[in-house]
Amino acid sequence: VEWGLISEKEKNGGFNPYLKGGIGYDSRDKESFASEGIWTEVLWAYAPGFLSSNNYDYGKITMYHRQYINLSQKKLVFAYRLGWQHKLWGQTPFYLLPHWNTSVLTSATSQGLGGGKTLRGIRRNRVVGDGSVMANVELRYLFHEFNLFNQNISLGTNVFGDFGYITQKYKTDLSNVPEQEKALHFNQLEDQPHYSAGAGFKAAMNENFILSIEYGKSLKKSDGESGFYITMNYLF
Repeated sequence: VEWGLISEKEKNGGFNPYLKGGIGYDSRDKESFASEGIWTEVLWAYAPGFLSSNNYDYGKITMYHRQYINLSQKKLVFAYRLGWQHKLWGQTPFYLLPHWNTSVLTSATSQGLGGGKTLRGIRRNRVVGDGSVMANVELRYLFHEFNLFNQNISLGTNVFGDFGYITQKYKTDLSNVPEQEKALHFNQLEDQPHYSAGAGFKAAMNENFILSIEYGKSLKKSDGESGFYITMNYLF
């Protein structure tokens, strides 16, 4: 706040309702473990300034494309997800920079690049800007199926690679930052791609309850070391 990077009115957060709409196409054969099909969405979000506690008025567009390719008897599947978000106008409050618009908000951690829902192995919300892109690539293998207490149990694994990059910077004025602090805290070089890779284990019951255990490793030291995640379902 003293350096002017965060304004006095937004330092404690705020109230920011927004209107959202979009269009999607979904041809997946099933939601839990899709083995073929695509799932594509285009979303628009508008945060009207007169409803905001800090009078921030801005609009964003977000696009997702996911595809699932059956490689062998619906047990070996290549899947990928591409995402792009871009600010159309206005100013985004700093505390909402990590927010990615989604058609269904599944959890608070589904926002921001970095962490178990976007870039596994990279620190949560590490990659932020007014606009960014991301990609997730996975090879999924269902290696064993059996029946236990009249329940169908499936065991699988996946290997993955994740990618993120800032395409639209959040503008900051560093003129009030002391030179010694500027060199210590700020990297003024152009943003470089952010990568991570890892593997996981899946245990499913009746193809609709999936326990997911994944480990991701950041490939850039500045993005963090690694992450271990125990969640439900596949990432996408």
